[in-house]
Amino acid sequence: MKNWIRWPGLLAFLLFTVALTGGFYFFAETLLKAAIEHTGTEMVGAKVELDRADLTASPLGVELHNLQVTNPEEPMVNAVQIGRIKLHMHALELLRLKVIVDEMNVEKVRLNTKRTTSGKIAEKPVEEPGSDTNELFDFSMPAVEMPDVKDILAKETLESEKMVEEAQINMDNSKQKWDKKIPELPDKATFDAYAEKLKSITPVKTGNKLKDLEALSNAVDELNTIKKNIQSDLGQLTSAGKELRQDVSLMKNDIQAISQAPSKDIARLMQKYSPSSSGLSNISRLLFGETVTHWSGVAMDWYEKLAPVLLKTTTSEQSEEVQVPRHKGIDIKFKEHNPLPDFLIKSTRVSLELESGNMNGEVKDITSDQQILGRPLTFLFDADKMDNISKLKFSGNFNHIKPDDSIDTVNLDLTGYKVSHFTVSRSQSFPLSLDSAIADIVLSGELKQGNLNANLASQVKSANFVMSLDTSLDTPSDKNTSKLTKIIGDALKNVKTFDVKANLQGTIKDQDIDISSNLDDVVKDAMGEQFKQKAQAFENELKDKVEQKTKGLTAKLESQLEKFNGIQQNMDSKQKSAEENIKSIETKIDSLKNEKGQAVKDKSKDKLKDKLKDRFR
Repeated sequence: MKNWIRWPGLLAFLLFTVALTGGFYFFAETLLKAAIEHTGTEMVGAKVELDRADLTASPLGVELHNLQVTNPEEPMVNAVQIGRIKLHMHALELLRLKVIVDEMNVEKVRLNTKRTTSGKIAEKPVEEPGSDTNELFDFSMPAVEMPDVKDILAKETLESEKMVEEAQINMDNSKQKWDKKIPELPDKATFDAYAEKLKSITPVKTGNKLKDLEALSNAVDELNTIKKNIQSDLGQLTSAGKELRQDVSLMKNDIQAISQAPSKDIARLMQKYSPSSSGLSNISRLLFGETVTHWSGVAMDWYEKLAPVLLKTTTSEQSEEVQVPRHKGIDIKFKEHNPLPDFLIKSTRVSLELESGNMNGEVKDITSDQQILGRPLTFLFDADKMDNISKLKFSGNFNHIKPDDSIDTVNLDLTGYKVSHFTVSRSQSFPLSLDSAIADIVLSGELKQGNLNANLASQVKSANFVMSLDTSLDTPSDKNTSKLTKIIGDALKNVKTFDVKANLQGTIKDQDIDISSNLDDVVKDAMGEQFKQKAQAFENELKDKVEQKTKGLTAKLESQLEKFNGIQQNMDSKQKSAEENIKSIETKIDSLKNEKGQAVKDKSKDKLKDKLKDRFR
């Protein structure tokens, strides 16, 4: 019984355990520091450095000192530098392989601090920022110098010329038609013949009443025959005259349209070649597009870096049971009475030391398993009466409780922000800055199931724009651009109040940006007079050249139209002559009919007298 414990073995076990525990405790801080730096560097894509990490046993906790996170786009600048991070963990939950922190304090947080050494890592070289963005939003001043009118007319086809050609073709076709048709119509000789024949129709009186009546009847018949012939000829003339008037009317309409065509040609060429302020119709996009694009890119980049760690979710498709090889085994999670995620920081209090003053905030429920916790990650930062900000409130809610219906929202309300020496445009052709201003900014953004929709509205007061042009470097070809730039710069100097609105829609990787501002109208009004003068001179010259080019062609058409007018007058004269002949015939027929009627009455009286003589003999 005395030997049931092997003392040498027990002593060796105790010595090994003490050495292992002591060694782990001695090296734990170094291992923790290395793990934080390695993991952070991989996640950010630039150096993450920590001065030291301290572990406390009672209570169980961690304290990190001087954490520096390099800005990947600027290796000599820290995106974030944190003086101290302090947290205490639940020892019992740690034994269950769960990291549960009730409260974490993040103190002395500073942004954009300078580094003494570069934070660039060789594995992921950082590209120079802004090259594509600068090209996308660089200024292209609209041209004011006018092209030569002769060159324009040499290469442009005028609609008025086309119309003249079409009118000439129609007129030639009409001429050919009437050259063929006019000889087929009754001419002057025809009506002269009718006139001669009418003169010859005179009944000869013999004294024989019967023969005289017969002569009158024959004369009336001849007159009716001639009348029918003239009426037939008149019908041809009337039909031809109607057709000719229609043709002449179409020709007149063509010439009328041609007379109006130059003004349409001038309007079209003016729109195409004259100076216009349309190149600056959305100057707000050129002015503020680079800034909006830059900061939206920064926000999306950091979201992509942090979301996989802080917002790890599993979709319904990914949650299906995965077959694991038997020899590797699986971790089985049994049902818990009060389930907790593997990692949870219930509350994180953050104090920021900014250039304009201090700001405090709180982040709640940081966990990678919101489905288990049942609460979203929320944050709220606010400050009053900072040096250059009257009021700031920044809040958000990242809800991934239901992975298939995730929604992340952020809201920023910034009041009384004092802008100082803000570079609006870095373009060499349009170097503009906002020397001072006071801005109120409201931002709201939503990322719902991968679809982004964000809106920004800013009202700026007491603005002081500054345009810094180096006119000594201007070449002759640049003087026009410099003049326009100066006009716009002078216009903006008079602007003290303006608004800017931006809307972002799309996805994390690809967004469409729509930017608007009342500065568009300010610039267009300022440029209006400059463009108007150039446009008026160009229009006058273009009008003279176009009208000269079409005037001769139109005069030729009008001269040809006069010939058709002559044909129409001749045809009207024939028609009038035919109508007069018909009236003359009708008058003569009426006269002969009256004479015939009187002869018939006289003959009846003679017959009556003869009967009475026979009765009274």
